[in-house]
Amino acid sequence: MMFGGMIDSERLNYASVLDLARAYEKAGFRYAGVFDHVVPIYSGDSASVLECWTTTAALARDTGKLTVGPFVTCSSYRSPIMVAKMASTVCDMSRGRHFVGVGLGWYEREFEALQIPEAGFSDRLDQTVEFIEILGKLLRQPSVSFDGKYYRFAHVSASEPRREDPIPILIGTEKGGPKMLRLIARSADIANVGWNMGLGDLEERIGELEERCKAAGRDPGAVLKSTNYDLLLGSTDRKLEDRIRSTESKFRRRFGSMKAYRAKIGNGLVGTPEECAEKLDRLKAIGIDLVFLQPLDSPKADSVEILADAIM
Repeated sequence: MMFGGMIDSERLNYASVLDLARAYEKAGFRYAGVFDHVVPIYSGDSASVLECWTTTAALARDTGKLTVGPFVTCSSYRSPIMVAKMASTVCDMSRGRHFVGVGLGWYEREFEALQIPEAGFSDRLDQTVEFIEILGKLLRQPSVSFDGKYYRFAHVSASEPRREDPIPILIGTEKGGPKMLRLIARSADIANVGWNMGLGDLEERIGELEERCKAAGRDPGAVLKSTNYDLLLGSTDRKLEDRIRSTESKFRRRFGSMKAYRAKIGNGLVGTPEECAEKLDRLKAIGIDLVFLQPLDSPKADSVEILADAIM
């Protein structure tokens, strides 16, 4: 099983982000995904948030092994033409260590800040379907024309498309509903399903995804299957409890209470190394190839280091 590390830049500067990425690299993680947010989620309005794509480009330059990408870029925030050109550039900078994560977006305050009307789920999904179709073509073909409901253009190319070794497209969905699973089955190189999802529900979603891949004429084994978990490790139950209490204050503005915080992380990769190793074994058994982890104690890398030393 492979590991990916999430990079949430809220309240951080680039030096801290790079330190975290290098900790992932040292631990043997294969991927690093940068959150695509423009306003803070759990902090005051004046808190810093680094821009996703420029941060991704810098990490492509400043790391040597990680495959880096947006996790995930919102299809409503940018033109698919611009995303394809940025992706081609980052891929060149990183010598191929790049993936493009795409999702529908969810944070209402960001739609407001960017003055983008927040459409209903069906409209956003239809727009995302066109976005991903265009992105895939631009990353694989020398010239693309498109005449759709949301996008229309003629004879556009991305910079040096990697047609023989195309940039992988990751499509993310937190709940894994049937419409999103159909889109993933048709178009994703990397499927990303769930966040702190219970193992039973996750196994069911992966089974549904595999059936939809077959229905779409794709080999389910050709789609890398990933999921996401919050990460917090303690070498003993007492040390774990201390870490839970020390990290709760970071998210208090968003969750409001220790009870709500515990509920949020309850299904995460949160526990002693022995407990977490058992959960990872079960994830592997249900077909997960790649686990993306968000260290709740970042920008420190304590949980990442424990994971590397005791489990990986």
